[in-house]
Amino acid sequence: MAESEDTEESKRWMNLNPRGKLALTTLPQLLRIMDEENNWKNYFQSLVRDKALITQTRLIVHTRNTVCHMSTVTAEEHERVQQVMRDWFRVIAP
Repeated sequence: MAESEDTEESKRWMNLNPRGKLALTTLPQLLRIMDEENNWKNYFQSLVRDKALITQTRLIVHTRNTVCHMSTVTAEEHERVQQVMRDWFRVIAP
């Protein structure tokens, strides 16, 4: 069992809805899944269209983690995250 699944199992006392493995996937793991050649060609290329968006998203992973752990980031980093998210929304939900 993966570490995130072990953690989920140990927190069963919490009143959370059951979550599948995809819900336990971290952003870096998801980016690796998308970037894998067969996955890219078979599932993601038609949706995302430009693999550079995955690369851009990798650049904000640390900033995203910093924000998620309630730490502040500079205005420049905040703007970078916003821009990458706008790029995603432009592509995924035009």
